[in-house]
Amino acid sequence: MRSTFVTLLATSMACLMAWSSAPAARPTAIPTNVRLSAGFTVPAPRGLEARIIEDAKDGVLDTIDLASAALLASGVPEDSLSQEKVRLEKAIAGARAQARTQKTAKKRGDRLLRALHDTVLRRYVEQQSRVDAVVGTGEFNCLSSAVVFAIAANGIVDNPRGMMSLTHAFVRVDVDGANADVETTSQAGFAVDRRALITREYLRQLGVGDGLSEDERRRDLQNPQEVSTLGLVAGLYSNRGVLAVRQGDLEGAAIAFDRATRLASGEQKVRVANWRAALLNNAVVGLITDGRTADARRLLAIALDGATGETRQTLLQNLAATAASQAEAARSAGRLAEAVSFIDDALASGALDAASTTHMRTVRADLQGRIDGDRQRCAPIAPPAERARCLAATATTMLEQGKVDEALDTARSASALFGDEQAIVAHYNGLLGAISRGREQGACIRVEDLVRELVDVASRLPRAPAVNVPKQMASCHWMQGAAAVNDDDLDVAARAFARAAIFLPSDPALLQNRAEVELRRAEVHARAGRCDDARPLVRQALALVQDQRGRGLRLLEVCANERSGEYSGKQRWADAALELRRGLLDVPDSEVLRDNLGRMLHNVAVAELKAGRCDDARALLPELEAFQNPIAQDVRKRCP
Repeated sequence: MRSTFVTLLATSMACLMAWSSAPAARPTAIPTNVRLSAGFTVPAPRGLEARIIEDAKDGVLDTIDLASAALLASGVPEDSLSQEKVRLEKAIAGARAQARTQKTAKKRGDRLLRALHDTVLRRYVEQQSRVDAVVGTGEFNCLSSAVVFAIAANGIVDNPRGMMSLTHAFVRVDVDGANADVETTSQAGFAVDRRALITREYLRQLGVGDGLSEDERRRDLQNPQEVSTLGLVAGLYSNRGVLAVRQGDLEGAAIAFDRATRLASGEQKVRVANWRAALLNNAVVGLITDGRTADARRLLAIALDGATGETRQTLLQNLAATAASQAEAARSAGRLAEAVSFIDDALASGALDAASTTHMRTVRADLQGRIDGDRQRCAPIAPPAERARCLAATATTMLEQGKVDEALDTARSASALFGDEQAIVAHYNGLLGAISRGREQGACIRVEDLVRELVDVASRLPRAPAVNVPKQMASCHWMQGAAAVNDDDLDVAARAFARAAIFLPSDPALLQNRAEVELRRAEVHARAGRCDDARPLVRQALALVQDQRGRGLRLLEVCANERSGEYSGKQRWADAALELRRGLLDVPDSEVLRDNLGRMLHNVAVAELKAGRCDDARALLPELEAFQNPIAQDVRKRCP
């Protein structure tokens, strides 16, 4: 039952208790698994977000500055925006000061990019598009680095604007009346020859365009389109939506995609829509690779909203393909009725070709025959209501015998055949058994799907026990995380706790658990001198709890200082200064880092003057003068 996936291109928690008999409920259809929470609608933009969308109607930002729009699009709450904007401005101030020491526009732009990579931009991470996280962690991708450069370039070089292909983003500026492309993911990317830059190794390092051939990626990267900085902001919303889906936050994803659509206009609207389609496709491929097919279908369902033409048809094909994948997984696990349901979804898409449709129908008939054969006692009963009651009774017996999957399969058939009280109760109790079994097996994504189904079934039963959905969703992941901590598998624990937090974001115990795991992971990296690996983990921990702030900042301070000491011992003064600069972004009150940076800058200046590199020596002046270092006078005298 294999189906080809189509590439998108522009062309301990409380347990539930079993439910006993109740007055008959009115039969209703079981909703599909592909949906958001019941009754969810995308809220209209409010506050500053509404103002940005209004400002963007002419295709440019006139009254809202790029930094504010980018931070908001990244997910910064409006009440934290001023604070995050100040952090961003402080983080890029040093690079801007260095750039201003240069005498030509090209040298200013080149120095700005290099200085940003010496401080703010530390490590390429494909999915890291949050601008605020760039400042806090040093991690960036093509989009977030492009936005940070565009913000920093204001007043340094002329007319910074966004450039987009389906798989990449960068910046274009004006230098001496001509276009200059800025590949912001590279320290040496200012005014770069993009055709020379796009090598096989470059494509591999970027990791963009999963599902595309090398030639397709190359053509895509060589044919970007200008979208203005507003297009970059729309791209931030789209990336935020994809990340939200990967984290399981479907409502958050729907909101982010809505905002991206509202921001784009004219030709830019088409370009941003295509960008979003490529992002969604890559995310779906990743989800399927991770075994999260149900989440992949939800993402595709979100993507279908507003999609038209060829894009919509491609999405429908992929939705059918993922349904087929789910059907095969269910069939392999012996959940035959579930497999039939997924096949029905694939057929209902209308996107399968004739051969696939015929094959699917053949498989469905075979599965249905096996289902009927397994329940021969009920098969001869003609009236649907009586056959459903027979199936419900059979399901109850199977559950008592510990045949959990078979019981749920049979109960689903009963409920779908005739949804009276007995059939729905059997369906409900079958789900409880499957949820319990899923937790025992650590099949947490499946547990999530079962809980969603349980909510639907419970709504058909009067006086059904209330389902605490957040706890039920989180419990399996929480248990998995706790077990991983006991096994000292901190990476697995971090992922499990993070997934649990989607459903219980403010639970104090979970916050503490997550913070402790992240700090332990950070300590492992810091002891090995991997400060850039430790930093994001510390920042994540401090975002969760504040009572570990001293511990986290001390860890970063020691790591930066020791790393700088290693370089200093090799007389690599510039590298030592780089580590200290970044350390001071993390721990700005550190006197130790500040004192050592003053010493390293002196050594760097001496080396630059000795080598006659006046541009590099002059770039040190803002820092040397801030430290009141006498060598600044020599730099000004020898490099006017």
